[in-house]
Amino acid sequence: MAKSYSWSTDAEELRRLFTLTFDDLHFLEPLRADSQRLYRALVLVWARVERVLVSDPAEIPEDVIKHVSKQLSLKPTVLTGWRNHPSARGVDRHNLIEVLILKGQSCYAPL
Repeated sequence: MAKSYSWSTDAEELRRLFTLTFDDLHFLEPLRADSQRLYRALVLVWARVERVLVSDPAEIPEDVIKHVSKQLSLKPTVLTGWRNHPSARGVDRHNLIEVLILKGQSCYAPL
């Protein structure tokens, strides 16, 4: 059973909700691994819209993954076989929450 969301997956809605800002790109810039950059970008935009931090990008709809990966000039396949190591999860969560709080948003669901 597919999960339903309060937004549609048409191109305009994806652009409106899941477009990375200049500040987002600046936040992602220091990350060297393409998979890590895409993962953090997905978690960041997903948290803004759904108010939940996810630990597995597979929980995010494929249309959103494609939209965000295109903005980073990456292929969604960079996430194939990717795993967020437990020791890195806390750092990711801390950094993402800090960015979201600075932008006046909050979401504290587990990463």
